[in-house]
Amino acid sequence: MTISATTGSSVLVLSGSVPRANFWSTWAVWWTGDAMGVLLVAPLLLSLVVGPRLLATSRRGGLELAGLLAGSGVVTYVVFQNRLGLQYLVLPIIMVSAWRFRLRGGAPAALIASGVAIWSATQGTGPFSAETLLEKMVTLQVFNVSIALTSFLVAAFVETRERHEEMSHLYASAQLGSEAKTRFLHMAAHELRTPITVVTGYLSMLADGTLGNVPEGWRNPLEMLMGKARELNSIVADLLEASRIEANAVPRSHDQVDLRTVVRGAFERGKPRANLVAGEIVTLLPGDPVLVEADGKQLGRILDNLINNALTYTTRPPRLTISVSSEDAHAFVRVADNGAGIPASDRERVFERFQRSNDPAFRHVSGTGLGLFISRQLAEGHGGSLAIESSKPGDGTVFALALPTLPAASDAHSLPSPASVGGDAGIETPAEVSVA
Repeated sequence: MTISATTGSSVLVLSGSVPRANFWSTWAVWWTGDAMGVLLVAPLLLSLVVGPRLLATSRRGGLELAGLLAGSGVVTYVVFQNRLGLQYLVLPIIMVSAWRFRLRGGAPAALIASGVAIWSATQGTGPFSAETLLEKMVTLQVFNVSIALTSFLVAAFVETRERHEEMSHLYASAQLGSEAKTRFLHMAAHELRTPITVVTGYLSMLADGTLGNVPEGWRNPLEMLMGKARELNSIVADLLEASRIEANAVPRSHDQVDLRTVVRGAFERGKPRANLVAGEIVTLLPGDPVLVEADGKQLGRILDNLINNALTYTTRPPRLTISVSSEDAHAFVRVADNGAGIPASDRERVFERFQRSNDPAFRHVSGTGLGLFISRQLAEGHGGSLAIESSKPGDGTVFALALPTLPAASDAHSLPSPASVGGDAGIETPAEVSVA
């Protein structure tokens, strides 16, 4: 508006069409005209382009809108025919138009009111009767700005309120759907556990000869069936755990736990599988206790998931390093592997429910895709976090489990017993333990 008015007025003065003394009055008229276009005409056009779906109005609504537009014109004409300065009485009608029909009602109402005000200014009626040209421009522009902002703000408020209500309904629907899904998963997993347990028990009795001698040709099929039964039992356990987490029904003890003991327990549990795949697990532990208030079994499950993933998602002999450290008021357990790595775009997605690797090399890997989801939820339930600290496709990944620390205990009996976390307490000096 400023560039247009300045350029246009300067050209008129330089060409002799307008006297030099009238430059500022010409500039004010030009600027006012452009401002009215920006404030009043553009919103009307944009409301027709951006919201064509809003044009479909019932007959009753159309009559209501027509009445409001006519009322804004009549009221504006009446108030500008006297010198009482009542021109702003038109604002309530514009507000009602914007409230009922949003921008497609407020914008034309404001434009009509502005048009009537401009006509009154040219006729010199009402508040314009005793004003100079510059004063008329100021009065007119203040009026235009007032009605334009009124229509904008009311329309924006109504639109925001409707969007908020719509999002609230969508959120409530999503919550109901999530709760129904959780209840279904919990029920399905709970009902599946009993028959799977029965099948596993009978397969075990068949395999160990409790029900009689097993023909030699049955041994391999029985072992395969027992493996699949165990796999089903693991899937059901994951589903139950995920449903309990979503329902905030996971029991949790709050004991003082030494993270070194938790790591040693996970190391002992992961060692047999590492031996089977010619892998190596290395633990790097500090000499002093690293105490956290937590459920040792749940922390052990987090590490078990990370170790199993590291031993699974690799195309070469797995190499894992599990380290424990204290930084500020937090303790960190880092699990570094030499696996396939995770692209940057997938580093948060892998913590979502039922997320599996899309790498063709791992299509044969069974599971539910709930391991990392459960692990993160368990970590956050302890006031900590589980995240991917670094990862590079083809070179491996570093997972970091962070937990709030406790002050070091002054006496040994404040530490938990090794049995409480399912591992061996081991030595109390810095250690590096590996298994091939």
